[in-house]
Formats: sequence, C-alpha cells, structure tokens
Amino acid sequence: MQILLFTMMLTFISDCSPLAAGDPIRGKKVFNKCKPCHALREGKHKIGPSLYQVIGKKAGTVAGFKRYRGL
Repeated sequence: MQILLFTMMLTFISDCSPLAAGDPIRGKKVFNKCKPCHALREGKHKIGPSLYQVIGKKAGTVAGFKRYRGL
C-alpha cells in the first residue's frame, strides 16, 4: 500500500510541476515513511527492493521480491 501511495504521489508531482522544482524538505519527510523498507542505493535492498532508478520501471519486477496485492 505504501508503494502505491508513493507512486501516486510521484505521478501527481510530475503532472503538476517539474521534479526539479519540488520541495526537498517535504520530500525527505514523505520518504521517511518509505525508508524503513526501501533504500535509495543501487543493489541495497531491505524488506522491499531498492528504489534506485525506480522512475519508469514496471512495479513488482525486481528479482527476488514477490509481487503483492498493493501493486
């Protein structure tokens, strides 16, 4: 469910304004909800897969992670 909300948030932000014009302080607060399960570094996985270069990837396709109903 958190990934779905995160994806929806990214879609909303990208449709309304360029990502470069985002609010990094707010983004950090939002990501704090994702951080316990996801990392941002390439190849570093936690409970969920790394979000490194996640933009444009199909959800639920990282090897070694089961796709769940929230996707």
